[in-house]
Amino acid sequence: MYTTSGFGQTLQQARKEKGYTQEKLAELCGISPRHYQTIEAGKTNPRMECFLRLCEILDLKLEDLFPPKDEEKG
Repeated sequence: MYTTSGFGQTLQQARKEKGYTQEKLAELCGISPRHYQTIEAGKTNPRMECFLRLCEILDLKLEDLFPPKDEEKG
């Protein structure tokens, strides 16, 4: 099972590793910088087209943006 809780952090880390600002990545995705900021903050999710564009730009697989949820121990 996957969780979206780490999505914004994963996206931010990948963006920084590639040397992009939020503004530049937003421009490359064709969205406003404010909308990108809400995506990275985990307040909203992008459309699939934007997900795919982010993966292309950041050299990620779609599943890389959603790390597996830790299995509950019990």
